[in-house]
Amino acid sequence: MGDANNYEASLARETIRYAREHSYYYRNLYKLIQDDDPSLEDLPITDLDDYSRTAKADLANILTAPLAEGRVYCTGGSTESVNISHLTVAEVHSHSKAKALIWGAILDLVEGDRVASLATPGELDVGFWDTVNMYTGIMVPVQSIQVLVSNEQPLGGVAAAVERFRPSVLIGSIPDLTRLIGHFDASNTTLLSVRAIVYLGYSAPQTLSSSWRAVFPKAKLFPLLYSKLDLGLLGIPVPITACEAGNVASTYSVAHEVAILEIVADDGTVIKQPGVRGNVVVTHLMRRLQPVVRFPVGDVAEWVDYESRTFKYHGPASTKIQLATSTLDFSLVKGVVDGALGTDVRGRFQCVLCREGSRSKPILRLAYPMPHNSGQLRHNIESAIWRASPDWKRDRLAGTILSLRMEWVDADQLDYDGSSGKLKEVIDER
Repeated sequence: MGDANNYEASLARETIRYAREHSYYYRNLYKLIQDDDPSLEDLPITDLDDYSRTAKADLANILTAPLAEGRVYCTGGSTESVNISHLTVAEVHSHSKAKALIWGAILDLVEGDRVASLATPGELDVGFWDTVNMYTGIMVPVQSIQVLVSNEQPLGGVAAAVERFRPSVLIGSIPDLTRLIGHFDASNTTLLSVRAIVYLGYSAPQTLSSSWRAVFPKAKLFPLLYSKLDLGLLGIPVPITACEAGNVASTYSVAHEVAILEIVADDGTVIKQPGVRGNVVVTHLMRRLQPVVRFPVGDVAEWVDYESRTFKYHGPASTKIQLATSTLDFSLVKGVVDGALGTDVRGRFQCVLCREGSRSKPILRLAYPMPHNSGQLRHNIESAIWRASPDWKRDRLAGTILSLRMEWVDADQLDYDGSSGKLKEVIDER
């Protein structure tokens, strides 16, 4: 593994040198770094707010050359902030080629293999390989046959199509696959042709992970590639080969030709031991127009084996609540509210950050009827946050954060993201 570590370190140093020489942002960020050839861990993690402000002031600050042709991705997380990424045509081509080649290797296709996709009629217009290669001109690595099966027909029709064409690869959403497996299982049908099942998600729920082997005894179960729209492929899925009793978090190996992935604690400490969750930080080895060095991507993961760079993905990081000098995870506050109300408030709770004068005012908005003991609940919640966060207690005592306010509202009074329809966890009105 020593040679692999040395190879990764050399790729990192090459990327760092390029960013320092050609990007105003990174040259300014690293101006106090004395080492001419630093390692990744010698460098600060990119502050996304600072990065965004620098880009907004002048796009040339983050680009190494003017964008003459290519794509601009405008993406965002659970907040209203927008991340803007610029890629040349060559970079888009390289990202897509990496995905197509990896899928070809994972699925182990030979000429004439059938790949069955379960999807809506609109999605079937695209198909699996077209999705992988969309707008890029990359050819399918093996001349396979796409079997496009509408999931809007009766379940018996879906099952009949899959049984008739006996695909080597079966791709679909978790609900579609679960229903199909249940249908075949009820009739004691097994399909020996299926070697790979790709579910459209990042974790396999028990309804899928505990039942698929009975119907597809020769198949391996794969999640999607671990990838980001603007970063491309980051992780290669490790297959699930046996049924599990519960939900299964997806496991990946780092796509080392594309990116270097670190797992970092909230205090910036690099985590290398297995089983410890932290924030995913990426250094991209293909991006040159807009370099990406030690960039937090907003996900949580843990190493299964650091030496082999195998990790378990745990989903998006919890939204942060920033008030005065205090930073709280939304998940922590939600857990406190869950405990106080005695129920899971998921989907019926959001936190609103306001300002009264120069001081921050937190509001907990809940889509429930106001209980008779609402005042006591508010006190219990605030007390629990005091115990959980010394910084919060200090800021409250200093008067820089005002006391919590509870709002009991109808569900339609919660604020949702206009584009995704998802409930906003944190709303900053300051």
